[in-house]
Amino acid sequence: MARKGLTKRQRLLLLEAARRYLKFEKRDGKSLADAWAGLGLWSSYKPAYEGGFMVPIGGRITKRITMWWLLTPTGAAVVKMLISTMTLQSIEAELEF
Repeated sequence: MARKGLTKRQRLLLLEAARRYLKFEKRDGKSLADAWAGLGLWSSYKPAYEGGFMVPIGGRITKRITMWWLLTPTGAAVVKMLISTMTLQSIEAELEF
């Protein structure tokens, strides 16, 4: 279910970014702005890109090539809010891990 103005796909992508950050990037001392938020095709990350939450590293979109994705300042703010209100376990439960 979408919450706080996010579509379901946007929320799931941002929850996955939060999960990855909590499990891997935070322990390496990276900030949300510097942490990679995902790896995937344009078609998978299009909702987050169009919502202004993520951008491909380097800023160039290639539709048939897997790209690394970063959070925008807006995306980082949403992920920060998710992290402050949810545990890793509740994030993984919502993502059905």
